[in-house]
Amino acid sequence: MSVGSFDWQRVAVSIVVAAALAVGLAAAFLYHASTTPDVGPTAASLEDAFSAILGVCLGLLIGSAVAALLVRRGSSLLAGVVVGFVAYWLAVVPYFFSWSSDDVSTSENVDFVLLVFVPAGLSAVTGAEIGRVIRRAVAAYRSRDSAGSDRGR
Repeated sequence: MSVGSFDWQRVAVSIVVAAALAVGLAAAFLYHASTTPDVGPTAASLEDAFSAILGVCLGLLIGSAVAALLVRRGSSLLAGVVVGFVAYWLAVVPYFFSWSSDDVSTSENVDFVLLVFVPAGLSAVTGAEIGRVIRRAVAAYRSRDSAGSDRGR
């Protein structure tokens, strides 16, 4: 695929949307987790981590699906995957590093970021595929609808 045949402007906008969704949902889920009663510090830490991972994955899934729906040139699946991965590394990774406490070492942060990359990457690929399927279904519906209206003439 040549560079000129890819819809880079829509991909860039989608990266911003996916990054904002991923970080925003992670922050919202973390806030919700901090307001619920816990049974102890270990349960609170696990709930925080789960909430952050869930928010990031959901945000990347939605953002990648939006990217696959928005692009007009090039592969919609590739656009969604690129958007999800770039949003993860440009927005989510710095957010995780800023979110961690002072008693967590840098190597533990890197381990966490790499661990979360697996479900986040799967969410980005799944979202891109969902967006591609929706895009194809809408295109098929429009072509069937326009073919049906042409037959009536």
